[in-house]
Amino acid sequence: MAARKFLVFLLTATADCSILFGNRESTEECLDVAIVGGGIGGTYTGWRLKDQGLKIAIFESTDRIGGRMHSVFLPSIPNVPAELGAMRYVEGVHTTLEGLLPKLGLQSKEFALDRHSKLFYTRGRRMGVMEFLSDNSPFLLAPTENRNPLILAWNASQQLLNTSEPDKIPDIEDAVTVDGVPLYQLGYLNALNKVWTNEAKEYIKTFVPFESLFGSNINAVHRTVVRNPGLPPQHTRTVVGGLQQVPRKLADQFLSASNRHKIRLNRRINTIRKVWLNDRFVYQMTLFETETLDGHTADKWVNPHTICANQVILALPPQALQNIQWYPLQQYPHMQTAFKAVTEHSAMKLFLVYPNAWWSHLNISSSAFNTDLPLRQGGEFGRFRNSSGHEAALFMASYADGENNNNYWQTLRNIAGTISSSAVPKAHAVSTRVAEQVQRHLADVYGIKPDDIPQPLDGVMHIWNDEQTGGAWQSLKPGYKPKVVSKSVRQPSPSDRVFIITNAFSRKLSMWSEGSLEAVNDVLAEFFNLK
Repeated sequence: MAARKFLVFLLTATADCSILFGNRESTEECLDVAIVGGGIGGTYTGWRLKDQGLKIAIFESTDRIGGRMHSVFLPSIPNVPAELGAMRYVEGVHTTLEGLLPKLGLQSKEFALDRHSKLFYTRGRRMGVMEFLSDNSPFLLAPTENRNPLILAWNASQQLLNTSEPDKIPDIEDAVTVDGVPLYQLGYLNALNKVWTNEAKEYIKTFVPFESLFGSNINAVHRTVVRNPGLPPQHTRTVVGGLQQVPRKLADQFLSASNRHKIRLNRRINTIRKVWLNDRFVYQMTLFETETLDGHTADKWVNPHTICANQVILALPPQALQNIQWYPLQQYPHMQTAFKAVTEHSAMKLFLVYPNAWWSHLNISSSAFNTDLPLRQGGEFGRFRNSSGHEAALFMASYADGENNNNYWQTLRNIAGTISSSAVPKAHAVSTRVAEQVQRHLADVYGIKPDDIPQPLDGVMHIWNDEQTGGAWQSLKPGYKPKVVSKSVRQPSPSDRVFIITNAFSRKLSMWSEGSLEAVNDVLAEFFNLK
């Protein structure tokens, strides 16, 4: 390993400063801006800068644009996207994303899974939402806790912060609990322990089935102030054709705006060096070629390419940032503090295609479910009927986060055999053993026999937990103020025109794509004078 790093250093130090355009190297002048990362943050950055008359290139380490927006269309159901990554946004809250859609020529629609009442299967009992919220639920709640989980969360915030309107606190990061502890110093579980019993926590964790929210001790600032349940309900929407259409359309408009704009796939950044060139300092970046085979991306370990740029924007998650050899990222104390402040949350999504919507024949009001089984949550995603009249239905069989759930599925996925068609890359294939276990769990959820569920025609899954992207999303640990951390990482070195954009350090929305857009707007307003 040491010899390899020394070889990379020699190649980096002796390479000519050049710009990669298309499939060739150009010895023209440096890029005005190099954007590293082709997800929603990187493509939105390019899109925001597209009319500034700059020479810009976007470099992406994989073979696709989109990052954690990943919409997959399976051959047996070609009109319904399986959303392996982001799948929805909140209307009226995620206003930047919402406002982009008409500018990109995209349409939205209601996110159906959030519209219907859900079936709950927990502690071996099956019940509708009304029974779940009643005195007959399987949770041993205190009298003061036996209420709608949303109201329970609201009441907890009121008690913890000693106010009747916790959503109107001017700056939640400066809030102090009723017993005088700064809220940001607490984890959410620490905070809940002050007002809830453990049964109440399990109750709400089943209603809002995310381990990362209620099973891990994330910074209390992220979750303590909930929405007033007395307000009209919020609605979630999705993008027709899949959410990955957003970064793809951003990339298309970025490229169309100027022939000085380029996108290069399968290029992973390795080093950044500040060098003197033509009477000024520029940034020399070493990029490794990668290769994506069967959904796996790995370095090819051929001679690296070197580009130069006047400015660099790193639109990457924390794990990828820490893999870059650049002194401020590796050594500056405030950056090390920021990286230590982040918790990575793994998550898995699994979709199966069935020859019919078998759940529609059951005595249930909706296919949507929450459960304490490793499936955690799921439901119908859409149907398709071809010209011959044959039906297919796409079913999200599992959306589960948390280390225990994902280790469960990872172990089964590694067993040989697959039900997935040849169109599904090996990295996203559903193993026979995974499919068998899903069928058993779904039978428990719906109260039927496994043999009553038809065999799936196809399947696709993804576990977001690898060394390049890290987890599916990130949150801050207790003891850190989100706004302070967010501002500290935007420009790691005050003397360098190198900037960071990632939703991991977002001020408010670290677990949503809107957080990436927020981070882009913050950097471009502060350092590029783009409001």
